[in-house]
Amino acid sequence: MDKEDIGLLIIGPIFFASILNGVIPEVRYFSDTTPPHISQYYTELVNKCRGHELKWSPTLYQIAKERAEDMKNRMYFAHEDPFTDEVQVEKLAEKYGVGGVGENIFMMQLFNEFWKPAGEQAIIGWLNSPLHSMNTCSIPYNYGAIVCHYNICVFVFAKEVPDRGKK
Repeated sequence: MDKEDIGLLIIGPIFFASILNGVIPEVRYFSDTTPPHISQYYTELVNKCRGHELKWSPTLYQIAKERAEDMKNRMYFAHEDPFTDEVQVEKLAEKYGVGGVGENIFMMQLFNEFWKPAGEQAIIGWLNSPLHSMNTCSIPYNYGAIVCHYNICVFVFAKEVPDRGKK
């Protein structure tokens, strides 16, 4: 048994006991909505694999937030609306005046490493998928934002946004 196993033996029961007693750990990775400053941090992580900088955008943050909340609230996981077949991110982009938009989505499952932040797990998942990795690192988008809402993460990126990436 190595040090990591001992740590899990000690921390694991305490963590689960705290959940059973209604005490939620201070850092909640599997709930709430990613605040803007964490979304900016996730954008900085994505920039480590890119050829050029992706600027964080409050407009794209709002679009990603609306997308993640919509999927969670209406209990679906897809790029298209389950009732209208419209591509939701394009519909929101039009509403906010954003051009050349794209989207990656990620859903955390029970077998995911719940102790790691959802956004970091989503980035790793996207980088390990050839098509998502192309969206994340290769296609010449200039702006982006990542938002996780409970177990759903949305990465919205665009070539042009009205706010020009202002913080």
